Amino acid sequence: MKLGIVGGAGLLGSTTAFVLGMRNVVEEIKLVDLNENAAKNQAMDMGQAILPFSATKITAAHYADLGDCEVILVTANASTRQVTDRSERLKDNMGLLGPITKEIKTYCKQDPIVIICANPVDVFTYVGWKLMGSGTGKVIGFSSNDTMRLKWAVSEVKGVDYRDLDGVCIGEHGDSQVRLLDKMTCKGELLTFTEEEKAQVIKLTGDWFREFSGLNVKRSTGWTSGVNLAEMIEAIVTDSKKLLPCSAVFSGEFGYDGVACGALCKLGKGGVEEITLPLNEEQKAEMDFAVSKIKDQIAMVEL
Repeated sequence: MKLGIVGGAGLLGSTTAFVLGMRNVVEEIKLVDLNENAAKNQAMDMGQAILPFSATKITAAHYADLGDCEVILVTANASTRQVTDRSERLKDNMGLLGPITKEIKTYCKQDPIVIICANPVDVFTYVGWKLMGSGTGKVIGFSSNDTMRLKWAVSEVKGVDYRDLDGVCIGEHGDSQVRLLDKMTCKGELLTFTEEEKAQVIKLTGDWFREFSGLNVKRSTGWTSGVNLAEMIEAIVTDSKKLLPCSAVFSGEFGYDGVACGALCKLGKGGVEEITLPLNEEQKAEMDFAVSKIKDQIAMVEL
């Protein structure tokens, strides 16, 4: 399979290309960017860097070259500025998504899977789906960094190895996250949390985002996102049916419709092939709130 990356010369596009290229699971990665020389620079350098490890070909490309790509990753974003909430990027990025999806529809005739990274990602996943006119499983939002940070915070609070943890964070990719701490395991054993520990975990994740954004260096989480995006794309291209957290378009599942929101999704060659929401009563209420908030933001977008 082949992957096209729109915004491929940027931090997120290039780190994803490198991490995925090293995994040797796709035939070719095509980098599309408004800065054509930057895309060529990345392709020339990265293409040689991965040669000892992978047969994946890295090339600079234009939209017209994406016709044979089964997966398109949209990492293009408006210039990064300091924000305290991802929803502040709504106006910044709205002007990009329409033209990008138009180009994809023009040149990609085989109904590719499109992965959206622009924030607020839940809103843009739904908007991207509407603009693409694809099946609901064919447009996916990237939000798995929330799960990585939740597991990191648990490892800090509990003093356990991150690699031994299994757990998930769903809901909004923003303040209205739904942290499934009651299902978090360490070496396969269910963890228990005191109320104080839960509060510490939530505070750590929130403080991390505020500190990172407050650095004001106009840089997104390129490495973290690159690692997690590569895992998503590998699950799709290898048809692994792996369960991973991402923003999915709901069309009646679990009573939700007209929205995209973070959920545990089975990923394969069809994109999101199944949505799972392992929620207790309290978490269901949190999910309801997240969905309502995202719908309010979607209503602000002129489609």
